[in-house]
Amino acid sequence: DPVSFRLTNLKDERLATVLKKAVEISGWKPRVVTRRPIGPEMIGTGVGVSRYKNSDSNVAVVAKVAVDGHSGRVRLLGLWSATETGRAINPDGVINQIEGGMVQAASWTLMEAGRWNDGIMVAVDYTDYPIIDFPAVPEIESVLLDRPDLPSLGVGEGSSAPTGAAIANAIFDATGRPVHDVPFTPERVVAALAA
Repeated sequence: DPVSFRLTNLKDERLATVLKKAVEISGWKPRVVTRRPIGPEMIGTGVGVSRYKNSDSNVAVVAKVAVDGHSGRVRLLGLWSATETGRAINPDGVINQIEGGMVQAASWTLMEAGRWNDGIMVAVDYTDYPIIDFPAVPEIESVLLDRPDLPSLGVGEGSSAPTGAAIANAIFDATGRPVHDVPFTPERVVAALAA
């Protein structure tokens, strides 16, 4: 089980605490990730955890995705996060920063890619450079673990890395096949499914 593996190997109790809380609110069910038969829609859940810049906020994210076995399209079904940033001066601001970062990271992870021609960016508008839109944003649930006994830590971009990791791990859980290059476009997912 990916969560048990991380908890067994994590030495940082603050990271372990946010990981435990994120999986608790997501309803995580322990399981072993294995290669699965390709179906029309495969559902998977993944986790990511990090301490931003090794010195700032502690964030764990759980992502649930649906992978279309034919088109390779990945659809976000839910995102959950737990954050600990020492003493939270503005708790609402912390949650807003974390959730905004999760949406932005989901966009990077699933669709944002520049296209270049002879060193010049040719993706110059949202038609050529897609970003996530409101219908594609899943429900998000976030919890802040306030620690007024500890110094405040930075929050900005704290959820970026664990969100991308959680989505990648959810795709792996759904299919049993890793996709190695971001963004996880349908073409890249189909190639991974065929490998």
